[in-house]
Amino acid sequence: MDLRERVKAVAKDAPKPRAKKVWQQPTMADFEPGTVLSFDQSYSNTGWCFFKVSGHSVLVMDKGTLREAAPPGLTSHEAVIQRSVWMNNRISQVVQDWGSHPQIHIVGERPVVAGKRIESSLLTCLGLWTAVVEHTAKARPAIVANDHMKAVLCPPDERSEKRYIRAALERLGLDVGPGWNEHNRDALGLGLVHLYDRKKAA
Repeated sequence: MDLRERVKAVAKDAPKPRAKKVWQQPTMADFEPGTVLSFDQSYSNTGWCFFKVSGHSVLVMDKGTLREAAPPGLTSHEAVIQRSVWMNNRISQVVQDWGSHPQIHIVGERPVVAGKRIESSLLTCLGLWTAVVEHTAKARPAIVANDHMKAVLCPPDERSEKRYIRAALERLGLDVGPGWNEHNRDALGLGLVHLYDRKKAA
């Protein structure tokens, strides 16, 4: 076998490159039916949403935003810890109010481990985790990364700003305009993507 033939043989046996994954707009049929209490948590603004997916519709039963101002007179780690304690107490109350619903999915945002506000993300995720363990029969909340939520709901050129989450939810036929804000929209998006992942896994 000469050199040219050997090159052809190697090329033939070489693994084929993976086809580039093309984003597709999800439909309501892509989400597993279920009841969800989801959180977009931080120590300054935590959005939450309690909703149910049934058939091809979403029923939002309650939603809200928990806010904590910086505590006066405290700086550095003391302020971070105090805000986190206050916020986690309020997250715990929401879990107590709605978390006992039969077969509920409790979902939070995956904490970041690099970049900005690492401590806020980790401490409030710990608060949600603790509340779930203390007040429900579950061992832990389900966790969904914000980037993954955007990758599922938004086309590639619409993942850089919060306003695109609203557009993505509205494409699903959801009314998330007046009375909503970026925090509880994100909570709804995280919860929906949890049901999306479950449907894909099944």
